[in-house]
Amino acid sequence: MRILLTVVLLASATSPCLAEDKKPDDKKADNKTLSNEEQRKATPVVKKLSEDLLSVAMSRDPKVLERVMAEDVLIVDPHGKVFTRAQEIELLKSGEFKADSAEMKTDDIQVKFYGTTAVVTGRSTVKAKFAGKDISGTYRFTQIFMDRGQGWQMVTCLSTPEQKVFPPPK
Repeated sequence: MRILLTVVLLASATSPCLAEDKKPDDKKADNKTLSNEEQRKATPVVKKLSEDLLSVAMSRDPKVLERVMAEDVLIVDPHGKVFTRAQEIELLKSGEFKADSAEMKTDDIQVKFYGTTAVVTGRSTVKAKFAGKDISGTYRFTQIFMDRGQGWQMVTCLSTPEQKVFPPPK
């Protein structure tokens, strides 16, 4: 699996415009804005889906990816390569990804809503190998989930290695 799959799986997207081939229900969903109460109820659901991706690193169950990722999901890895759901599932099945469950954590998780779109951001710290190479490190991720009338699914994900170029703001 690619480094991105590591981050996606361990995280628990960058632009909704990356989700192509909208389904008929999308027009209806695009015109709706979730109330504060609906957002309050949806937040733990979306966080759980993000966390379910983390569980895949251990369970290696492709059904989780099929459930959580929209069929037309686009995933951008830290090197800028774009992958589909089918490609990610194949990478999961390949067994090339090896993660140490004692060395995985996510933090700084935030969920914000825009219409029926949820944007999840956070940080993953992982100890893992892909194809025998150490890919351990800290990554920032953005996942975009949409409710297209059939429940929340991730439509886009983007991850990048955390850089410490500038002093963090205080």
